[in-house]
Amino acid sequence: TPLVKRLEQAGLVTRERNPADERQVRARLTAAGAALQARTGCLTEALLERSGLTVAEIIDLNAKVQRVRDALVERL
Repeated sequence: TPLVKRLEQAGLVTRERNPADERQVRARLTAAGAALQARTGCLTEALLERSGLTVAEIIDLNAKVQRVRDALVERL
């Protein structure tokens, strides 16, 4: 997946095949990834606290942003 590849390139995760099932890939945090996770905390809590939006409003906003993204991708 593109996101995991970008995280790997940034040095935040490693990927390896599952030796028991070659179809599976395991992604694990590196030390840098774990340090970043510890510094950032929970995204949901931060969004709610800093935005002043409710959970329902954030869900609605996310759906709208996805529709905009999809419309832009369709035009490409």
